[in-house]
Amino acid sequence: MAFGAAPGPRSKLWYTLADGSLSEVFFPTIDRVALHELRFFASAGGAPPVDDATDGQHRVTWLAPGIPACTVDSTHHEYRLSKEIFTDPEENALLMSVRSAEPRSVTTEARIYRSTYTTATVI
Repeated sequence: MAFGAAPGPRSKLWYTLADGSLSEVFFPTIDRVALHELRFFASAGGAPPVDDATDGQHRVTWLAPGIPACTVDSTHHEYRLSKEIFTDPEENALLMSVRSAEPRSVTTEARIYRSTYTTATVI
């Protein structure tokens, strides 16, 4: 779906997006996976959780050419998620801001959960 990195020589962080999720973060070199899968799940009204990666529809929008930021909008009939992902060109940092909303047709509030699988400890 997408590959991102901060511009310039200072940041040693790269990432990939797949199925609307942050699929991998590489640090301090592009061949070392520091994080594998940051996924979101939604559950409404006692229903089984919905996996955003497999059940949602996703759209990636880059902020502007050369800007290390994108928005991933995910939609499903039970929820909407907007994930803004930024990298810092001066530091080894990736920031994600997540907002959720229920479509007007849903009468119960959806709860959003995240799942993270880390393959290495980054300090």
